[in-house]
Amino acid sequence: FILWAITSLAWSSAVPQGLQNLLILCSLLILIQVSAAAASGYRGFASQLQKLVQLSMVLSSGIYTFSILWFGVESSDIFGARSFALFAVLGVAYYLSCWRYGQKRGFVGAALLTLLIGASLSRLGLGIALVLFPISQFPSRGFSKTGRMFVVLVIVLAISVGSVVYLDALRERF
Repeated sequence: FILWAITSLAWSSAVPQGLQNLLILCSLLILIQVSAAAASGYRGFASQLQKLVQLSMVLSSGIYTFSILWFGVESSDIFGARSFALFAVLGVAYYLSCWRYGQKRGFVGAALLTLLIGASLSRLGLGIALVLFPISQFPSRGFSKTGRMFVVLVIVLAISVGSVVYLDALRERF
């Protein structure tokens, strides 16, 4: 992966942006390894990480909600709308994993974050968040719960089409 990133940087005309992307991707891989090592050596790491993810999602969502209420949809006045959307996708994934394993509030958290992502008008962030809903219900053993996944898929598709058709601000982004 890193070899591919370095190679693609060689034929890119945007060297500063390419270096930045390369550093971010390498940092991600290093942080994954460091996190795995920390989690295996410290029992409380997972619960602390869970609390920090929840806190960061609540704080960032609160700030961005304030920004939307004060400055309007697609607000980038406090921090970037697209940046918030991509950050909030991590929260959607976290809350959907909670929902998958029986916590009803996980669905509520994921739905609220997805609404905020939609208010940011980030097409990429909204698309990823919506795709995560049916993926979170994909059965891990056998296909006995496939029906639930298809129900979620149909609902997500209906909401997606309805959002693009009926919301002018979102439709203009496409």
